[in-house]
Amino acid sequence: LVSDMRALPIMAQTGAPVQAHVVQEASAFKRLEPWLASTSPAAVWSHLDERSGMRVLALAWSATEAWIIPLPAAVPQSGTRRLHSRRVAFGDAAGSGIIPVDDARPAAFLEPLWAWFASSQRPKVAHDWKPMIRWLLRVDQSIQGLMDDTMIAAYLLNPSSTSPSLQDTAEEWMDLRLGAVASWDLAATHETSTMIARGACALLPLAQRLREELRKAQL
Repeated sequence: LVSDMRALPIMAQTGAPVQAHVVQEASAFKRLEPWLASTSPAAVWSHLDERSGMRVLALAWSATEAWIIPLPAAVPQSGTRRLHSRRVAFGDAAGSGIIPVDDARPAAFLEPLWAWFASSQRPKVAHDWKPMIRWLLRVDQSIQGLMDDTMIAAYLLNPSSTSPSLQDTAEEWMDLRLGAVASWDLAATHETSTMIARGACALLPLAQRLREELRKAQL
């Protein structure tokens, strides 16, 4: 499935090794499907900018692995229609990578992802669920299995901080400096996909920490 893969070791600020995998064949997207079948909690981090047309989804099942998926402008109703998305990327505990995707990809390409979002048996954690929920509803997809929202948890613990970013929340509660993602354009640099992967990977440990703090505060 993978004809050309480069593993580039990068050290995350947590001290955990992070690798970036660059995949040259779109068929390698199938490597994500076993994760979509997993019942382990997954982190969901998204950037959905309708003005620029930049729609990127990052998924992580551990603190060391993330999958980054550019989303189509619209979800075709027929499997014979085409997506309008440039590339798909992924990362793993070891890192992140990029899979070029052209307009000739059939709509069925993302069907396992939609099924995962619709499953109540696939628990999901996010930082601010609202944009993702709105986008899924707009493209006629459903979502179940919502588990945590770290933005809401951070607000409950510190009401003076309204709409804190993932970066701010990770720094406040984990002393983890993720750094801002300057651009979500995956075609820009390898560092872009790495920064996105690191953000997604921080979500699960952050959610666990915030759950513990909520219990302590009896919230």
